[in-house]
Amino acid sequence: MEAAQGVGFVRLQSCVRRGRYLAAEENGTGVCLRAGHRAASNIVWTVKAAAGADGEAGVLLRGAYGHYLVASNLPAATGPPGAVIAQQSAIADDSSPPRTFLWQFVRKDGSFVVRNLTGRFLRANGKYLRWRRSATVACDDGRLEGSIDEGTEERA
Repeated sequence: MEAAQGVGFVRLQSCVRRGRYLAAEENGTGVCLRAGHRAASNIVWTVKAAAGADGEAGVLLRGAYGHYLVASNLPAATGPPGAVIAQQSAIADDSSPPRTFLWQFVRKDGSFVVRNLTGRFLRANGKYLRWRRSATVACDDGRLEGSIDEGTEERA
């Protein structure tokens, strides 16, 4: 979790699909991998420290359209086995967020991977053409690395 301390914003870049970032879709519910300009507002995620009901530390990732990144239990329609990641509306300020809302940045090989508190890793799909815009969560070692812009203010 030390990778996220003091960070206000992150871009999550695929280490498999270079130049593609995890992006909030305009519909406010979906996410995708998007090739694009680093200045695009929908690839910037706001990081907010939070703790789950059991006190385990994590962060909430809020997209450009005000919704949070969530790991669902719905099986992915395309791609390798995994579950859908989506955006979901805000949670009450007075309650602990569910584990599906909370994420941790885990250092790995000079970068980091993103793990949900349910134990699944954020993963970029891309083996086949039809999968290349999707991202899922699965129990592998994660293949979506982060690009943290420490100390820079960006507007999401």
